[in-house]
Amino acid sequence: MSRGATNIKPNVESLILTMAWENPNEPRALTAIKIAEAIDKMGEISPAEDTLKKMISAARNNKNPEDEPWCLGTLKYNTLPIESLSAVLNVYKLCLAGEIPLTIREAKWVARLHTIISDTTTLWSWAWVYARRERACEAMKKPKGVLRKPIDTSALDAALVMNEWELATARWTDMIELPDAATEWTLSRPAHTHISSSKFAAENAERFIWAPLLGQQVGTGGRIPLGSSLPLAPLEELNLTEEAEWIYTYWLNYLRHGPKWSSLSAKEIVDTILVLRGWITNHPWLKKPNEAKPLLLWMDPAKLSKEHDFMPTTLLKKVGYEVKPTKEGRHERAHSQAQSGSEGKAPVQG
Repeated sequence: MSRGATNIKPNVESLILTMAWENPNEPRALTAIKIAEAIDKMGEISPAEDTLKKMISAARNNKNPEDEPWCLGTLKYNTLPIESLSAVLNVYKLCLAGEIPLTIREAKWVARLHTIISDTTTLWSWAWVYARRERACEAMKKPKGVLRKPIDTSALDAALVMNEWELATARWTDMIELPDAATEWTLSRPAHTHISSSKFAAENAERFIWAPLLGQQVGTGGRIPLGSSLPLAPLEELNLTEEAEWIYTYWLNYLRHGPKWSSLSAKEIVDTILVLRGWITNHPWLKKPNEAKPLLLWMDPAKLSKEHDFMPTTLLKKVGYEVKPTKEGRHERAHSQAQSGSEGKAPVQG
C-alpha cells in the first residue's frame, strides 16, 4: 500500500532523505525499492514509487557546501576549535582508510562531540549520525506556523548519555523516539573501544572483500557459507603495529581496485590476502621498527622498491597493475577507473 507526497510522517521523510543520500549514484528505481522495504519494516505506509523517485531526486539535487569533503584548508571558511583538530584529523584518517570522505558537516560534529567520546571509531559513528540528522532536518518540510526549521537532535542526545538497557527502556516507555530505522541500526552497534582505529580500518577493508565472496568456492574447503568470515586468522594474531595495520589497509584497498581483481576467483582473492599479510608481517621495517627509514618521498622509487621491498610488486601485477620504472624515476601505474569500475562508498561499518 502506498500514498502520495502529502501527510508523510517526519520519521518516514527522514528515512527517505538519508537513504537517498547514502548511495547517490545508485539508480533511483533501485533506491526507491529499498526505501519502500525499509518503510514497510517500520510499520509505516510508503509513498508511491513515482513520489519516492521525485523525493530522491530532490534530495540528491539539494546541494550544500557543508556536505563537501573536509580538509584543513576548509577551516578558512568553516572554522573549528583548535583543540578539536587532533580528534578531527584522527577521524579524517579513519575515513581515508575506509575510502569515504569526511564532510565539513561531519567534521563540525566531531569537533562538538570529541570531549564526550574519546574512541575514534565511536566518535565517527556518532558524528555521522548527528550530521545525517541535521541534514535531514534542514531538508524536511517546515511545519506550518514555524518560522525556522528546528534541528531536533533530542532523541540522539538522550541516546548519547544512555547505555543499551536504558535506551531500550526509554524507547519502550515512549520517552524518546529515534528519527528513523537507519539511525536505530547505527546506535545499536557495539562501541569499538576494544580495538584501535588502525585495526578497525583493516578489518573493515577485509569486510569489503568478504561480503561479495559469500557462497563462492574457496579451495578444497568448499564454499564460504553465508554468515561466515573469510578463512583467515584474526588480525590480532599477526601482532602488527598500528603503522603496519594502516599500511596493510591502504594496500588491500588499492589491490581490490585493480583492473583484474573482479576476474579473480574466491580462492585467488583469499590467497592474495594471505600473501599480503605475509609480506606485511615479514617486512624488514616491521621487524626493526627503530631502524631509521629512508626519506621515502625523495628516493628513486625503483631503487626504493628493489632495496627496501617498498611495494608488493607481485600482487600489484597479479591484480592488473603495470608497475615499472619510468625515465622520471617514478613508477607507472596503468590503471583506469573505467577498467576497475567504481565501488559505492559507505560509512565505516561495525
